Amino acid sequence: MKRFWKLLGAVTLTSVLMPAQASATVTFDKPLTIVVPYSPGGTADFLVRRVAQSMSEDFGQSVVVENRPGAATAVAAASVSRANPDGYTILLASNATLAINQHRGVELNYSPTESFEYVSMLMSVQNVIVVPAESPYKTLQDMLDDSKKRSAPVTYGTMGIGTSNHIGTEVLARATGANLLHVAFPGSAPALTNLMGGHLDAVVDTLVATLPHINAGKLRPLATLGTKRSPLTPDVPTANEISGATEDFTAWFGFVVPKGTSADVIEALSRSAAKAVQSAEIREALETVGAEVVGSDPATFKQRVHQEQAMYAELLAPGNLDLE
Repeated sequence: MKRFWKLLGAVTLTSVLMPAQASATVTFDKPLTIVVPYSPGGTADFLVRRVAQSMSEDFGQSVVVENRPGAATAVAAASVSRANPDGYTILLASNATLAINQHRGVELNYSPTESFEYVSMLMSVQNVIVVPAESPYKTLQDMLDDSKKRSAPVTYGTMGIGTSNHIGTEVLARATGANLLHVAFPGSAPALTNLMGGHLDAVVDTLVATLPHINAGKLRPLATLGTKRSPLTPDVPTANEISGATEDFTAWFGFVVPKGTSADVIEALSRSAAKAVQSAEIREALETVGAEVVGSDPATFKQRVHQEQAMYAELLAPGNLDLE
């Protein structure tokens, strides 16, 4: 009997240690590169540079951040899809990269479903409907009701056609019968400038872009477009609470690598990236600016992406949503 328990203990200990030992066998002998499909200075770039520093310490190699913006993330995605599947080239991907672009006529030169392996979803960012502090709309219901009474539609701005905030607001309008008119801008700054200048009724943008103005008392948040309230703004309801819709239009960012990268390399990268974003320093930095830390394993990230690919394929099917 003693021999049995000793053997069982050895088996249990081995099973606990195996994942750590498997990732410990992965070594890198040259610098790694993380390709970011956005210009320097944004939230995504802010996140990646801190994660890169932590990963560099884990692997004993430099981790270089390369900014390659263009074509709604498609330029960076195409370049990484052609890289060697050895773990040295990593892409920061988003909803647009893996779930939306293929339905918008964007020239991809990569396959959202076949070109990549999943590493880790790093963070998510709520999209939020905001109005000026002096707006007569105190709640989302106020805005929706008014849109049905007035002769002209309620205008709302976003960062562009086919973004998750644009699609989410059009789903809201369809579900509630609201009369909303979309105005596309080439980024958050011009949309918010026009809102605060009195040229729009509302803007739908990320919490990262709007939180400083909310905290300063310049903007009033009416609702978020996720399936659950953000812990950073727990008093702000979700649009789904009013519309009865079930779709999740939270923006997210995560690491993927070229198809064919080995499982042990993916596991090592995933562990290192997740550890970085879950550190107290990075978590606090991200939550301060309005982002929520995730740090998922590869399987969970893959499942989320597949769910969104199916959701956007249905929503953006010809004749469904008219995105203008």
